[in-house]
Amino acid sequence: MFNGIINANDTTSVKLTLGDNESKLSELNPNPELTTKMFGDCYNTSRTGSIHALKGDVDMVNSIWRMSNNSTLNHLNTKIACLSSVVITVLYPH
Repeated sequence: MFNGIINANDTTSVKLTLGDNESKLSELNPNPELTTKMFGDCYNTSRTGSIHALKGDVDMVNSIWRMSNNSTLNHLNTKIACLSSVVITVLYPH
């Protein structure tokens, strides 16, 4: 699990990739039985926190993201993802 706040100024480009198509969360988790009961076996990365990056691109694959505060991004791409948010602003949705 990743936790934290990412802040990038207006001229900084940020690329964040959460998860992949290969591994399962239960392979990386100390309590796979509980994880499987709660989420099935389809998520392999979890993140808590916020991101403020006007030039930021985030790709989420098999991921859970619990936003702890408002987030601002340039682009958000998801595949088999679960988002829990306060407010997320995507400047150029695709």
